[in-house]
Amino acid sequence: MKDNKKLTTLLITICILSIISCTSKKDSVIKTLSKDFPKSIELKGEVFNISSDSLDDCEKMKIVNNYLMILSSTTDKLVTAININDFRVYRLIDKGRGPNEFINQRFCDSDNAFVISQDFSFRDNSIRYGTIIVPQDTPVFKEYRLKIKDTLTYGAEVILSHNHAVYFPFTNRGEYQYMTNRVAIFNEEGDLLKTMGDMTSLVIPGEREKEVRFRNFSGNYAKTPNSNNFAFASKTGTYIEFYDYDKQSTLHRIYGYSKYDISYNENGAILSTSVSADCEVGFIDITASETTYYALYMGVQRSELKNLSVQKLDYKGSDIYTYSKEGKPLKHLHLDREVRKIAASPDGKYLYGWSNNPETYEVEIVRYSL
Repeated sequence: MKDNKKLTTLLITICILSIISCTSKKDSVIKTLSKDFPKSIELKGEVFNISSDSLDDCEKMKIVNNYLMILSSTTDKLVTAININDFRVYRLIDKGRGPNEFINQRFCDSDNAFVISQDFSFRDNSIRYGTIIVPQDTPVFKEYRLKIKDTLTYGAEVILSHNHAVYFPFTNRGEYQYMTNRVAIFNEEGDLLKTMGDMTSLVIPGEREKEVRFRNFSGNYAKTPNSNNFAFASKTGTYIEFYDYDKQSTLHRIYGYSKYDISYNENGAILSTSVSADCEVGFIDITASETTYYALYMGVQRSELKNLSVQKLDYKGSDIYTYSKEGKPLKHLHLDREVRKIAASPDGKYLYGWSNNPETYEVEIVRYSL
């Protein structure tokens, strides 16, 4: 009887290991966009009646209630808020190091607010946040700090519905290169709850995992509102990762690996690292409604960029690939012009694009009906 129980336990263990093995192999298989999205839908946009003088540059966009919030980096005011009903424009958050001022800001996706975070403060082990909410009609700015019981380098990328924050698990002690996960999740007390996102499948077979994995961070995050689902879309290489915190699951869809030229000294230590010329610039932005992710695709090799010294000025595309919250491919949308950044309305009715007029090259906001 005991032998039968041992045999049963062994068989169950083997089955579980087999399932895990198959899932891992399936998860790392290279896919093709044309097979995931065999049909294309053409979209024609309408240009907002906003003076280009009100639009400077754009690091990230997000819809908060009836406002389009735009994060800038080159002007004194970091955030531009545009009322999408009457086109009133507000400028918010001074750039600097004083009270209610921010510098080295990073967009942090969250529910019903526009949040920026500053890089980790080693002085008091905290992340500093600037939050813009629209409780009535006028955007309101508030500042707060989150203490962390760890030593990080970056601010948060996503704030989950239960006030959990998602960070790069990157420490000043250089430990990250020995880890396999992309994100670390902390609660509001600063306790580490979970690390997620196995990046082993994102490393080209035969490459030295530690060094390559350490650099697979060029891209953007998006969160589906009112849920604990979020995604990461890679700009260096072409892949997208879907996270479900409640189910503790991660799904990868890989269309092309990140490629790096790494040189070593005689002892095997890294001398230099650079993105390979034949590495594809993949998803240059991602946004989400309550049910759908929208990934903006560029799809050119890095060597094809016109100005490598100012690469972000060349990042633009007209192809949007959409996925469900669970990572299922849905639709390929082709826009009538190239855009640089995108934002989706939470209800999924509209997609907004930051674009340049093809003739005058002035900045414009374009809205597409979905």
